[in-house]
Amino acid sequence: MLRPGNGLPHDAATDAPIEADLTRLLFEQLPASLVITAANALLVAAAMSLVSSPAGAWVWFAALLVILIARGLLMVRYRGAGEARSSADWTRRFALGAAATGLAWGLSVFLLPSHVLTYQVFLGFVISGMVAGAIPSLSACLIAYLFYMLGALVPFALRMIVIGDELAFTFLALILLFAVFMWLNARRYHRTLRHSLELGHVNLDLIASLTREKERIAALNRDLEREIEERSATEAALVIAKEQAESASIAKGQFVANMSHEIRTPMNGVLGLLEMLSHGRLSAEQKGLVEVAHSSAESLLNVINDILDFSKIESGRLDLEQIPFDLRRLVEDVAGLFTASARSKQIDLVCFVEPGLPTRVLGDPHRLRQILNNVLGNAVKFSLSGEVALRVEVCADEGERSRLCFEISDTGIGMTPEQLKRLFKPFVQADGSTTRRFGGSGLGLAISKDLIELMGGDIQVESTFGRGSLFRIRLPFEHQPDSAEPTAGEAPMLDRPFKGRVLLAEDNPVNQQVAIGMLMRLGIEPNLVRNGAEAIERLASERYDAVLMDMQMPVLDGLGATRQWRERERREGRPHTPIIAMTANAMATDREACFEAGMDDYLAKPVKLADLRETLARWLPAAD
Repeated sequence: MLRPGNGLPHDAATDAPIEADLTRLLFEQLPASLVITAANALLVAAAMSLVSSPAGAWVWFAALLVILIARGLLMVRYRGAGEARSSADWTRRFALGAAATGLAWGLSVFLLPSHVLTYQVFLGFVISGMVAGAIPSLSACLIAYLFYMLGALVPFALRMIVIGDELAFTFLALILLFAVFMWLNARRYHRTLRHSLELGHVNLDLIASLTREKERIAALNRDLEREIEERSATEAALVIAKEQAESASIAKGQFVANMSHEIRTPMNGVLGLLEMLSHGRLSAEQKGLVEVAHSSAESLLNVINDILDFSKIESGRLDLEQIPFDLRRLVEDVAGLFTASARSKQIDLVCFVEPGLPTRVLGDPHRLRQILNNVLGNAVKFSLSGEVALRVEVCADEGERSRLCFEISDTGIGMTPEQLKRLFKPFVQADGSTTRRFGGSGLGLAISKDLIELMGGDIQVESTFGRGSLFRIRLPFEHQPDSAEPTAGEAPMLDRPFKGRVLLAEDNPVNQQVAIGMLMRLGIEPNLVRNGAEAIERLASERYDAVLMDMQMPVLDGLGATRQWRERERREGRPHTPIIAMTANAMATDREACFEAGMDDYLAKPVKLADLRETLARWLPAAD
């Protein structure tokens, strides 16, 4: 529950300590208040003895002094009360003492001659000052301040009524306005004071909660350390890895991103050099060895990409594209990818696409291709003979939107009901023998299921052990009008070389060699710089048609260099130079960061020659 007006938590349990604190503040400020009151009363009594009855003045002073002494004794008793300080009786006793003090001040007006207004004005200012000055010391208890103010001002107001002339009534009005103003100020001061105390208690509760949590975490850590010490070195490493992996999803995501970069950087060199080597003059045996090495490197890269996708999905950072693409061509390309492997196992691979299927749809072609590759690849991998079929039909036509059904059936090893239950769990295959026999990370189907659900679809599985399986995937797609323009996955592959000057910013020697070799094959002889600062200097002195920019470089990274150059272009009125990121930072956030910095295109390492050709085709003209 919140206390109205301050937004702080409030319940009956928190009121008692706050009231106790308010009472404590009243008594802590009482000594100074008593001394000031006694001093002022002495001066007033001395002044009154000069203009009226001396006996009356000193009797009044003595009475007020008795009240002050009684309040002082009350303070001494409070300090010695110990646990009983929290009692509300102390506040009531304090309020009575304050009321008696205020009344003593108010009765002083009857000791001065009523016909001399100067005396009344003098005393009015003294009493008003005491009432105003009491706000800091009494507003911790509004009742105490109210009693004090009324005791001091009501007799003075009655005195003005008794006098009855115009000046007296004017003074009476001023007294009333002053009383209202002081009461409002006292309430405001009280609210501020109470809010401060409540905030202090909330902070204390937070500190206590944090302390308890810290102690709990410390205890857990101690238990964990004891457990680690009791296990073998291998088990200890696994526990530490698990603890680190579960510490925070952000830390895990950053770790995967860093590892992805560190692996993709050398993989770019391995795959790039193998691709360049495959285009050279090799014997049949050498060409076969290069193809095996390239295939092994591609398999390793696929495992890395699966782990990266799984991390993105877990952290909710995987974004889907919405672009038009040729659905029929994509399905045929996927089927064609597994034709050779199916033929080598004497498996009939059948691909059927319903004639009424929309040609172009809006969606994420890369993720659809990934899903079909995973499911169809498993069907071929787990089939020893027989048939594997891929069928695509329209499940439901909703006008400009259709729900399509992708069915992948096989005559493979099939699954038991127990195996079906854990089919889509990450890092899990049917059983250990399946992993040993067929390989795989156990992530493909888990990622596919998550992607299907992100795309608004669903997946169903039917399987009979020893006879085969049927996977049924349903996904919604919006129709797109037919167009002569190439859609996603259909970008033209230019066989002709390019023309233009290209600047390559890359600090890694192996990646320099790969990029230069690929560019030379495309008819481009690039200029090389090794960091962003050198790239800025070269762009300032020479004209380039495109820049290939790495992100992580010494001195000045690619993002910083791009921002500086875009600012310089705007400031100096230079023409826009296309800057293409060519980086091992492959997270979606990295791609967004490149475009936000002012880059025009993006290539993730490892870079294939075909991908580099396709990207440069968007920015460079073909050679004559």
